[in-house]
Amino acid sequence: MLSLKFFKHRSLLFFLICFTFGCQNTVTTGPLITRGIIVNNCQEIITDIKIIHLPTNAVASFSGVLSKTTAEIGFPEKELLAIEAIVIWKEGNNSYQKKLQLPQNSQLKAIVPQRLVYSIFTGGVVKVELVNEI
Repeated sequence: MLSLKFFKHRSLLFFLICFTFGCQNTVTTGPLITRGIIVNNCQEIITDIKIIHLPTNAVASFSGVLSKTTAEIGFPEKELLAIEAIVIWKEGNNSYQKKLQLPQNSQLKAIVPQRLVYSIFTGGVVKVELVNEI
């Protein structure tokens, strides 16, 4: 009787370990990103750019990006855990602040490194997308 109880508890422990590791392998993860890029599609320089990711509170900032150019931050490949971003910038005398939903690629079967690209347009328009690394 004692050995049967021991076997049941040991089997339960084995089951929990397998279940835990199995769940970790099948949990939907965020996209893997290697760079953050800001594209200035405006006719003039944009300044005081700040991007805040929520709920992680990761922050990236740039003093300015010239018209029709880009700025980027590269980093070791990491999982994008944020689900929203607040983008703050100035275009000339106008200040803007926009909240965006970040794209998620949880439907991809094979996870490939991507770039997180913020495109800023004249008049306070901003969009964000994931672009595969080449």
